[in-house]
Amino acid sequence: MVINNLANIFQDCGRLEEAETMRRKLLALQTDILGPRHPATVAATNNFAVKTHDCGQLEEAETIWREVLALQTEILEPQHPHIFIAMNNLARTLKDRGQVEEARRLQRREVIDMWHRRLWSKTL
Repeated sequence: MVINNLANIFQDCGRLEEAETMRRKLLALQTDILGPRHPATVAATNNFAVKTHDCGQLEEAETIWREVLALQTEILEPQHPHIFIAMNNLARTLKDRGQVEEARRLQRREVIDMWHRRLWSKTL
């Protein structure tokens, strides 16, 4: 947490390379200690994707979002809100990269899945 906060300060001060280096080291350390499927590691990966996107590294952000979505789909319940958030974040990155049609398909899937979740929760 402290390293992530320090990385945020570096980023806010325009020291982007140092911030990115710190985040990469933190994520590698967390993955080594907790494993890649641990919820805290997935959350850290998600945060890394946000910062990567914010820094304009859209291709890498897309790759990370796909990894986050795959992990969340694997370890969480099918209708967990974090899955929908990851879908939305990936769709936003795809749109920013000019892949508008794929972004639309993903957002449609997100809306349909959310609708089904609400329908089923009312009928059960």
